[in-house]
Amino acid sequence: MLFRSGGNARVWRSGKVINTDRIEGLRRLKDDVREVATNFECGISLAGTNDLIEGDVIECFTKQMVSRAAG
Repeated sequence: MLFRSGGNARVWRSGKVINTDRIEGLRRLKDDVREVATNFECGISLAGTNDLIEGDVIECFTKQMVSRAAG
């Protein structure tokens, strides 16, 4: 799993989703990066979320369009 700039993220607090937003920026070792692999430390900014607190969980996800097979 990767964190990707421009991707989607959910912020969980106390077992509830408090926000779903777009990943606006990622930083790794003082550099702006486009993606960061799982289990690596990074800085993350979300487009409309400024009130993150210690203990929040950020879940990244992708959306896919799947067409139904006619038949």
